Parts: sequence; C-alpha cells; structure tokens
Amino acid sequence: MVHGIADEPIELETTMSAPAFPAAALDSSGCPAWISELGAEDPHQIVHLVRDLQPREALELLGGRLKHARPCTLPAERTDEHSSLPRTALGDTDCASALLAGRIGGWTFVFDDAGHTSAVSDEQGRFESPAVALSRTGGAALGLAHNFSGPSCALDFAEHGAEVLSTNSDDIDFDVPGLTGRLREAVEAAGIVEQDYLDPGERDPDAVIRTGCVLAGITGWTLADVRAADLVLLPFG
Repeated sequence: MVHGIADEPIELETTMSAPAFPAAALDSSGCPAWISELGAEDPHQIVHLVRDLQPREALELLGGRLKHARPCTLPAERTDEHSSLPRTALGDTDCASALLAGRIGGWTFVFDDAGHTSAVSDEQGRFESPAVALSRTGGAALGLAHNFSGPSCALDFAEHGAEVLSTNSDDIDFDVPGLTGRLREAVEAAGIVEQDYLDPGERDPDAVIRTGCVLAGITGWTLADVRAADLVLLPFG
C-alpha cells in the first residue's frame, strides 16, 4: 500500500499492468479525464496540486494578482478545440494563461491552461520549481505538465520545500530503477495504457501524470468534482 500523502491507501499490483484508476477516470490516451476535459484538445498546460494551502494563497504564490481573481462557474463546453474551459469562462480576455483554482478534499489545485506558471521566483530572485515553492508551506505539492514539444508529460513532486522527484515521459524509464518505496509503487500503480503508436508493453507518456495522481491519492477525481468546488478564476500575464 501507498501511505503518507495519499488521502486513502491504494492496493497495488506488483508488476506493470492496467492503471489502478476507476475505469471512467481516464481518457483514451490514459490522461486523468478531469485534466483533459478542462484543457484544450492539444494541451500545453500545468496542474499544480498542494496541501495545506488555500486556493487564493496558491494563486498568489504562483504570481497571480488577486485583485483580478473572481468566482467561477465553468461553462458546459469549450468555445473551440483550442480553448480550455477556464479560458472559455474568462471570455474575450487577452492574457497569457487562464488560472483556475479550487479545493477538493485535502488538496488545492491550480490549473494553468497555457503553462506560464512553470517557475516561480524565490526570495533571492532565483527561479525554482513551483512544487518546491508551494510545498514550503509544510505540505506536499506536485506539478503535472503537458507540453507541445520536448517531453510530452512531466512530473515534479516536493515536500517541505525539498524536491522528492522530478521526471518526465522521456526520462522516467531511466529513473525507475533508482526509485524505492512509495515512489516505485506509484509508478507501478500508474500502469500502462496501450496506444497504437507504442510497442506492446511500452509505457505511455501520460503514465507520468498518473504517477503524480497516485502520489496525491486523487485517482478518482472527475470533472464533476471540479465543478462542485468553489472555483476561483484569474487571468495571468
């Protein structure tokens, strides 16, 4: 079982197999459906997750100006395939990213629909991982990223201001041999989702995103859970 930051322990398989997620929780590519349903069809986005920090505090730490924040009810559908649900909710607003924040259970999430919160500045003006900065509040934090180019998926995981794991869909197979305990178990629970463009048994890119969700114990989240949260929307940049 995985213990620690997960809200509930999860029974794990001992070998790579189907993901330990509810059947309806993943889309056809293996991405958690609540993430893909929030984003554009060709995503370049980051989901930040943090414990022990409220949504507005997380937005401010990521560089958002709270004077521009407003409550949000997500629309039924996107404007078009190039728009996320949060950007559709913003309407005709010229901004780099639409940031949507809320809290589900013990976790605050911030969805950045264009990936412009990939780094934050520390007290000395140096850039650092948002997961490290967010986790300095005393809890755990993760960043789950989809990219247009380079590694298609990336994961940053930090606790108490220190990096625990940073990997991506290009490097994870090289990292797995050195992982132990809950990190290794999370990769195993993420499993694989077979894709036509991959060899049988080859790890799919979204396995990295699923690994982060296992570490956070949020394998059952749905878009309905997001819609039910008290949401805050903020134009960024």
